[in-house]
Amino acid sequence: MIGDRTNIRRAFISLAGIAVLFAAVAARGQQSAPAQTNSLSAVFPMTSKSPEARRLVEEALILYLDRVEQEQAIEILRKAVQVDPDFAMGHEYLAQISLDSAEQVGEQEKAFATRSHATSSEQLVIEWYQDAADHKLISAITKMNDVLNQYPHDKWVVWMTTWWLQNQSQYERVISIYERSGITDSPGLINNIGYNYAYVRQFDKAFAMMDKYVELLPNDSNPQDSYAEILRLAGRFNQSIEHYRTSLVINPEFYSSQFGIADTYSLMGIRFAPAKNTKSDSRSLRCPSCNRFCGRRGKRLLSSARAIMTAPSMPFRRLRITRTLGTTARRRLTPIGRWPCVSRI
Repeated sequence: MIGDRTNIRRAFISLAGIAVLFAAVAARGQQSAPAQTNSLSAVFPMTSKSPEARRLVEEALILYLDRVEQEQAIEILRKAVQVDPDFAMGHEYLAQISLDSAEQVGEQEKAFATRSHATSSEQLVIEWYQDAADHKLISAITKMNDVLNQYPHDKWVVWMTTWWLQNQSQYERVISIYERSGITDSPGLINNIGYNYAYVRQFDKAFAMMDKYVELLPNDSNPQDSYAEILRLAGRFNQSIEHYRTSLVINPEFYSSQFGIADTYSLMGIRFAPAKNTKSDSRSLRCPSCNRFCGRRGKRLLSSARAIMTAPSMPFRRLRITRTLGTTARRRLTPIGRWPCVSRI
């Protein structure tokens, strides 16, 4: 087992090095950034020759970030870049939120190729993502900081920077950017920051964000589902189950909560015998990434979910898991309760 310990030690050293790199470049960016005028009101541009294409992109971003309607947002972005093929940021946004890896690569290439049609700020964003794709991390962080210093209070810049940093596990930096932004009316950003508080175990702040998220979208399942996941992170399983149940009252087919409640009972050591006469239709529950059941954990979750939903003593015994996961796939903010093979839904 010495080899395994060596690999683990190397992994920790690598992660520590990345964290130091982020901190050093971020500090340098803050010290060297030129003073910006009207930064409080500065709005990140979206340059397009078509007002319709620009309107479509704005609509798609709101659907994606604040309503968690990823597939619908993707379709609208596709229409936008068809209306204006030279819309560089339209291509970039599509590259970032697409669920298709080939489309992600292709749209990034189109964004880079058409960046001459965009402003210097938009070009910085596109080059930042391109550098990240090319593993030029120092250059990517520098350009990200330059954009953030220009638009520290712009909703879309705050979303782009915090989401990218979150994917690099830079949770403290995410929190700092959000708190400085002063943005308090974006459900999507509130949801994201709630997870980041939870990741650094500031659960009181995380719960406060979830309370606000639920208040902003009282008739949406996702706030309740997110609240449940954060309660799971805090080890409050019974409270987590209650929020999963509330989510399923709002939308009985909300797949994340269906599996979340089953998986939470599993964590608690509670098992349910499969209900009699429960038909198994695995075709309606295939993984949205690989179009199959991926591993024993996925099958176990399916069995537990079906048993819980049909157990006579459970409030949701009549719920049936019949919706195809691929039709409602969305970007998840935590690995809890998601498909084992999917890195981003």
